[in-house]
Amino acid sequence: MQEEEEEEVEEEMQEEEEEVQEEVQEEEEEEEEEEVEEVEEVEEEV
Repeated sequence: MQEEEEEEVEEEMQEEEEEVQEEVQEEEEEEEEEEVEEVEEVEEEV
């Protein structure tokens, strides 16, 4: 029984880790898009 519980806990931790990584990746992509927009705005001004 204990082994099964440990496996479940490990799976939950892995899932949480993956979710966090996905969130971080989305945030980074949003930041990159914002930077690209800023650069395009600056290019238009010139």
